[in-house]
Amino acid sequence: MIRPLKALSILAAFSLGLIILVLAVVGARHWYSAATFDEEAVRRAYIIELSEAEQKREGVDCRKLKDRLTGFLNDTIKVLVESGTAAKGQIHGLQDAKRQTDAIFFCARLYEIGKNGELNGLQNVRFANRVLEDFIRIDTIVRFTLTSSKCDDKCRSSAMADVSEARESAIAKMK
Repeated sequence: MIRPLKALSILAAFSLGLIILVLAVVGARHWYSAATFDEEAVRRAYIIELSEAEQKREGVDCRKLKDRLTGFLNDTIKVLVESGTAAKGQIHGLQDAKRQTDAIFFCARLYEIGKNGELNGLQNVRFANRVLEDFIRIDTIVRFTLTSSKCDDKCRSSAMADVSEARESAIAKMK
């Protein structure tokens, strides 16, 4: 016959064993879940950090790209087209067309890296690839045609028409 005190000590040892087992299972589960990580969350955090660091390094705010480009088209390019000629001071100022084109390339790259802006919040840059060709056209005409000493009045007139057409196309694509 089992004595009551001995039965109680066996029951206590068994209970203690169960408690230790439950704690071990809970601890192992917690440790395992802490050891695994959400790969998508890590990727998202990396892309956000990369996007912000690159924008800061380049001095370009991709979230304000549309405003920047619209300002350039409406201020600098519109004045050039309306005047019909490019004075030397204007041509120097128009070298900014290259910086605008570079900014479009840069933001379009970040947009694509961020899975169409989903991961890094650059969804509003979706238009960048559509206007890139127009800005390359403007940049090329301004830097190589309008600054050329070989470009006569007929050449300048044709170049201004091309710039005007590219400007209108870019504005339409940004809407």
